[in-house]
Amino acid sequence: MEPLYDIARVIGGIGIFVLGMKYLEENLRHLAGRSFKLFLRHHARNKLKGLSGGMIATLVLQSSSVVNLMILAFVGSGVLSLRHALAIVLGSNIGTTLDSWVVAIAGFRFDLELYSLPVVGICALGLALSKSDTTRSHWFGFGFGLAALFLGLNFIKAGFLEMVGHFDLKVLSGWHVIVFVFLGFVVTALIQSSSAMVAIVLGALNAGVISFLPATAMILGSEAGTTVKLILAATGSTLAGKRLAYANFLYNAITILLALIFLKPINAFITDYLKISDVLVALVFFQTCLNVAGALLFFPFIEFVSSWLEKRFQNTGKVSQFLDEVPPESGELAVEALQKETGRFITMCMVFIQKLLNIPEGEFKSERSHEVKMPDYARLKILHGEIHAYAIRLRKELKTEPEIEALEQLTSALRNAMFAAKSFHDSASDIQQFRNSSNDEKFSFYERTVKSSGDFLNAVFELLHQPASERFSNAVQLYHNLEKDYNEQLTKLYRDGIPVRLNESEISTLLNFNRELFSGYKALIWAVKDFALDKQDASYFSELPGFIR
Repeated sequence: MEPLYDIARVIGGIGIFVLGMKYLEENLRHLAGRSFKLFLRHHARNKLKGLSGGMIATLVLQSSSVVNLMILAFVGSGVLSLRHALAIVLGSNIGTTLDSWVVAIAGFRFDLELYSLPVVGICALGLALSKSDTTRSHWFGFGFGLAALFLGLNFIKAGFLEMVGHFDLKVLSGWHVIVFVFLGFVVTALIQSSSAMVAIVLGALNAGVISFLPATAMILGSEAGTTVKLILAATGSTLAGKRLAYANFLYNAITILLALIFLKPINAFITDYLKISDVLVALVFFQTCLNVAGALLFFPFIEFVSSWLEKRFQNTGKVSQFLDEVPPESGELAVEALQKETGRFITMCMVFIQKLLNIPEGEFKSERSHEVKMPDYARLKILHGEIHAYAIRLRKELKTEPEIEALEQLTSALRNAMFAAKSFHDSASDIQQFRNSSNDEKFSFYERTVKSSGDFLNAVFELLHQPASERFSNAVQLYHNLEKDYNEQLTKLYRDGIPVRLNESEISTLLNFNRELFSGYKALIWAVKDFALDKQDASYFSELPGFIR
């Protein structure tokens, strides 16, 4: 029974350690807030500052994942260039080794269980009694994560020490070093924490489960495994974000391959030449040297790698379709590309609304809409960010007043179309409730909404493709019809006796959804107004009185 208990302690310790790291990362992300984001942006002005900034930020935040995800968001939105972001990521990889030094020195030199348990208890109570998403709750979460980290580490250490006496571990010495690299990669990719993997390896090394050479091989595997988190995060990012994830993987792969080729001489250099007798310190020293050497090797080639990735990974049409074809420096041509992409985005928002409301194809034939594929909300947000970033770069290139005014109208159209999609996305749960309701009044309301929305989307689509001379009068008429429909819908809801058929909560849901519905409609007309009308007509249209009261 004891061997099973020891294995259970190791597994439980890993789980507690990973949970502690998760709480540290999440709460540090909130506590760091705007100040660290501004710090990273400031240190991205050149590559050398980026390297030092990434290292300092990770030393303070104690999480390369938090820093890398911030950088991914900056790159995805066009705030940072790929080359500057890569410099910060290199610095972040160096900074994260401080975690390993803390674990090796504090976690294995002192028995911290006596101190960790009361901290876990106090912080857990504090979390339970605090309001969520407040500064106080984040500090309790930080304390809980830190204490849980050391508590889990203590279980890992104790479990491995006891396992040595119950198992014949000589079989491990016959395994090839590649097996340990693969094992380090798989475990790190699964638990999504290189710090947890380092703790596991240190625990096994401390107990004599593995020797120094397999331990360094597992560290190499963990360095590769930690790139998986950034790759997974980049799947929902823009093309620039994907390039950053590929570059990070490329950097780690080359560094690991070179280190693997010379692994035995490196091991001998650390233990025999430098005479570092403490295997735990020697292992952390190896990890630190690996990241420092990799950064120094890769740093001179950042420009080359960035240019190669930008040429190698071009837009495949999965997000924007026209922007990569024309650089922002093209002036008038770039404005035309932005206009095409904005029109496509408005149509995608309309298709999104159609799919969300489950409007039949006969009510709104989306196949006419530039052959737009069914978009989800995440895809719309990515495209919105990509177009907006392009518009910001284009604004710096435009010189004439007409071009600038055209750009401002397009960005306004983009903003209103996104708001329309957001209005319906925020009401998705209400839509689902109405669609599946057994209440005749609620289901009848849903059916009327589907029919009126199909008619409205068709009218908007026709407006987008009408001759310019007809758009203004038809847009005004559509707007007035919408105002009339909103008022009639309110009258019908009250006239049909809602209070008799529905409870207070259902009444509130129905009225709020009706308001959100027409707010989305209005935003969509506003998007079309800025996209399809000239400046004078669009300005006059904006003076029309609002109807949402």
